[in-house]
Amino acid sequence: MDIENKTIYAYVVDSAKYINDCSIDNYLSESELTRSNIYHDKQHRVDYLVAHALKRKYLSDMLDSKQPKELIFFKSNTGKPYLVDKPLFFNISHSSGYVALAISLNNECSIDIEKYRKLRNPESLIDKTMTAIEKQQITSDMNLYKAFFDKWVIKEAFVKLSGIGLSMPFKNLCTTTKFNYINQNFGFTKGSTVCRYSNDYFSLA
Repeated sequence: MDIENKTIYAYVVDSAKYINDCSIDNYLSESELTRSNIYHDKQHRVDYLVAHALKRKYLSDMLDSKQPKELIFFKSNTGKPYLVDKPLFFNISHSSGYVALAISLNNECSIDIEKYRKLRNPESLIDKTMTAIEKQQITSDMNLYKAFFDKWVIKEAFVKLSGIGLSMPFKNLCTTTKFNYINQNFGFTKGSTVCRYSNDYFSLA
């Protein structure tokens, strides 16, 4: 994707296939390997391992100077991760067997992926996270779950980019109008471009 020369590289992989095709130990740090043990669900653990291996692999490839394991990261006061002393921006996301990575050479970026799946109580979740017009659009769609996740990923990507997190309820963000929220630390969200892609399996923004 290239919007006014602001290039963002986006990658999506099947985590089960990826973890079988590469040696995770060649990419991950000891702390990441240790942290993966907190996930008792096998799928969540695999998604976590692949997301961070993918992050290290492609950032290392772009820098062309360090081995994946040698990359050092820190987190901002909002929890957003960055490379130490390196001019690259990135973001990762994973959902039930799919992992997504976004990398930008010049600007902040974010990404969210959601596998299409049934929800236990969709009506309640829609009420809590969608505006009235979004709710109408979703409930009138022949595929309610797809319509819901197509809007959810846009909101999630915006929240991750802005750094506002859960301090801004999703219901206060409407995907049918321009987002105009400006955080004092993340003013670049005004005028940011949101691109969405979907197929039969997942939605991505």
